Amino acid sequence: MLNQKTYSCGICNTTPDQLSHHKSHIQTQKHKDKRELFEFKLSKLSNTELEQTYNTVNINDIITETETILYSNKKLNTINNTIPIHYMASLSDHSLSVTNKEALRDKVHEIHNYLRNHGAGYGMNALKVFNILYGLKKIEENGLLDTVGLKKPDCEFSYLLSLAKEDEDEKLASLIFTHVLDSISDSKIKELLFYEIPKNIRGSVLSYLIKEIDKITSIETTCNVLLSGKIYEYFIGRDETAISELGAYFTDRHIVDYTLHKLNPMIETDGTIPSMIDMFGGSGGFTTGYINHLIEKYPQMINWNTEINKISHFDMNEDVIKSAGLEFFCLTGVLPNMDTLKYKNSFTDEFNDQKYKFVLTNPPYGGDKSNKSDAQLKRDKLKEYIKVELATSDEVVRIRRQKQLKTIEMQEKQEKKEQDKTKVSLSTCSARIQKFAKDNKLKGNDKESCSLMLLMDIVDVDGTVIGVLKEGVFFNKTYKDLRKCLVENYNVREIISVPQDQFENTSTKTSIVIFDNREQKTTEVKFSDLVVERYTEDKFVEINGDIVLLENKDDIIKCTDMLVSTANKDEILSNPICSLNGKDYHKKELVVGDGYKLVKLGDICEFMPKSKRNASDGNVSGKFNFYTSSEKVQKCDEADYKEECLIIGDGGVANIKIDSNFSCSDHNHILKTKHNAYIYYLLTGKIELLSDGFSGSVLKNLSKDYLKNLRIPLPISDKKLQEWVNKISVPYNEKNEKQIKIKEMELFVQKRIKEIEEHEDCDEVNLGSLCEFNSGKFNTCDMDNNGPYLFYNATINSIGCHSNYCFDGEKYLLLIKSGNVKADGLGSVTKLYGKTACVIDTVQIISSININYMYGMLTLLKNKIRKTSNASVGLGHLKMSEIKLMKIKIPKNKQIIQDMEPMFQHIETLYQDIKKSEILYTQYIHELSQEAMPSSK
Repeated sequence: MLNQKTYSCGICNTTPDQLSHHKSHIQTQKHKDKRELFEFKLSKLSNTELEQTYNTVNINDIITETETILYSNKKLNTINNTIPIHYMASLSDHSLSVTNKEALRDKVHEIHNYLRNHGAGYGMNALKVFNILYGLKKIEENGLLDTVGLKKPDCEFSYLLSLAKEDEDEKLASLIFTHVLDSISDSKIKELLFYEIPKNIRGSVLSYLIKEIDKITSIETTCNVLLSGKIYEYFIGRDETAISELGAYFTDRHIVDYTLHKLNPMIETDGTIPSMIDMFGGSGGFTTGYINHLIEKYPQMINWNTEINKISHFDMNEDVIKSAGLEFFCLTGVLPNMDTLKYKNSFTDEFNDQKYKFVLTNPPYGGDKSNKSDAQLKRDKLKEYIKVELATSDEVVRIRRQKQLKTIEMQEKQEKKEQDKTKVSLSTCSARIQKFAKDNKLKGNDKESCSLMLLMDIVDVDGTVIGVLKEGVFFNKTYKDLRKCLVENYNVREIISVPQDQFENTSTKTSIVIFDNREQKTTEVKFSDLVVERYTEDKFVEINGDIVLLENKDDIIKCTDMLVSTANKDEILSNPICSLNGKDYHKKELVVGDGYKLVKLGDICEFMPKSKRNASDGNVSGKFNFYTSSEKVQKCDEADYKEECLIIGDGGVANIKIDSNFSCSDHNHILKTKHNAYIYYLLTGKIELLSDGFSGSVLKNLSKDYLKNLRIPLPISDKKLQEWVNKISVPYNEKNEKQIKIKEMELFVQKRIKEIEEHEDCDEVNLGSLCEFNSGKFNTCDMDNNGPYLFYNATINSIGCHSNYCFDGEKYLLLIKSGNVKADGLGSVTKLYGKTACVIDTVQIISSININYMYGMLTLLKNKIRKTSNASVGLGHLKMSEIKLMKIKIPKNKQIIQDMEPMFQHIETLYQDIKKSEILYTQYIHELSQEAMPSSK
């Protein structure tokens, strides 16, 4: 029997079945956190204690040996003896600690998976089981069992927990399915807590769940989250589409706290509270936050028996309403009025024409996109086939096919009409919203516009609205009239841009709007960025002899804001689209160097007509360059633009190119000027001048108006301008010329390799036996353009530089591991030298044979490598395990490769020359940008 080696992490108590899995494990943040805690514990031991326990006093050695334990089958039974029992116990306790949102999500998913795998149901069914037990714990903690008439001790969570800890599984199950459920059904809390749940759930499953609930409910204070909302989101939105198709995203507690601090609600002089509504309430982030804020600010001063009726919470999901109602009850001790807390479609309800003092809400957005049915997908295939058939020369067949195609298209048109009836638009909304739109001459065909109209209409005189809205509402042309109406008829005070990662299950960007319905209308709007302050390092303390993680790195401390710009009412209304995007009013003072002047790009450039081509028109080969809005260059056989122009991508990541005799997609701005080269070099060095102009909720875009008004420094003297162009053009042109020469020589090498494989005696070996593979470490957003190391994203050309590096070596290859399967980049390789910074979508390949020969072979294998992604559309991800097993042919006669050495040396010389040119080019670009724009105020 083989004595198989296995790897174990004694710090995390894991035993992965492969070395690669173990290496991946020790790179995870979870492992790093536990490693740091282990190191801290060791530092507290004396040398004598270390020697007795680990036979060494060297902490680094202890960590290394514990982190990676290599053992065979023979050692399997004795491996636990290598780790002290008390240490393993402490690690077990630490693993239960949940301090941040990511850890909470993982923990809830773990509970959900356990329930699903043990017969408690999936999604909503599993959530119902959780909610009953979680609800009992909340009610007991707040001393409210008697208030609602729940039977003791049967419904006391502490009693159920004691049974679970004593492994009284059958007794526990019997109790829950009889006395507990019956008591809830007969109690005043029935509407909020009673659920029908599967009766076949085993007692052991309920015991597990009760113990887990006891552990994680401390999260509400440590993570500052509304646990009920997060539980719902993680149970139901596990695949990220269930939530997004509803168009509902739950607002985190730290954003709720921030908005309530901005609102600062106060009780009236008679002790009553102002009315408040969240008509898209979800699980109650804003409404429960409002209650909690008032309780903390005015303890024992509010009569909740009457005042609970002032808070209205509506949603179209009855389950989250029940969760919110339970929170209301636990906070106030009063059961909520089910007339102000209930199921309601706020887009169609009239709200009895009532208005409210405070409106705090996060309206739904998106979710109206219809997924194609199976019948629709089949029709698409049929249409494609018929369109091919239309090319037939048979007139009779062609007429019949055209008639069939028209019938299909009419059927689809009718189905679309039926689908549109179910979507939110002005025509499907309440008479109240329609009247507001008519009175203010507004239109709206989506949730975003209709919800903003409702916010404006439902707020009472002297009331305030705080809404978290999709960012496109603030600057897309579609909503221009809505913004104009808002600014002219209300007092818009603040717009706060929220970081993109603050809503889980979506990458849509949002902003917070704050406006009042007062006699004084908008005077000045403050535009700010929400700043999420986080702990920068872990902080451990010793409490009662135990080590406690007091502050966890990256956990949220609080939210503040940072002013970006301001704009008065006249400035906003004079904007062509009444934009409420702070970037459009950024009064940043540009400081230019001596001998330079500021000019608007629109004053010195001619904007050429935009291309009408799609990005898919680019090919792998062709006579001319074809540009999309990305950095990648494709090919085509027709040049739409003959003269030299600047090509600025209008989507994605800021980029600029310069070329003549080219074509491009419609996602580019084409500019022509007398100073093409100078502007290209300047904007390459000051790319933030372009990136600052990008805006959008999901896909960000760069507008023509922004470019026209972009001010750049231009030398006053034509001589100075030409000096810079001549200086920078030398390394730029040298680099381009030598790249063309290299390409010619590498094509010859590939042709020679093919001849060797077909006609020479070769060995077939696995690619993995000749190469070492290492993954990149960075994300594209990490690039700081402030260091000596070239930065590579998922392209074969560097896109900038970085202050840190992840790869080093005399020479090696870089493989593009991820990318669009329709583009040419996926599976491409390039040669690199020395230290470089590369993203996680790339792989470093260190070859044991001649690097140029390996480069040629991998280039020939590119199509085969690409196929390992198993994707025909969208993003593809290469399977490195399959690539390592690919068979390649190596000539048995090594002299054959040696004979190619002179050509390899020539190629290497050219590569080194290019590297020198790139460094010089980068240096000159930096010098120009520093001289032209030394700083900005």
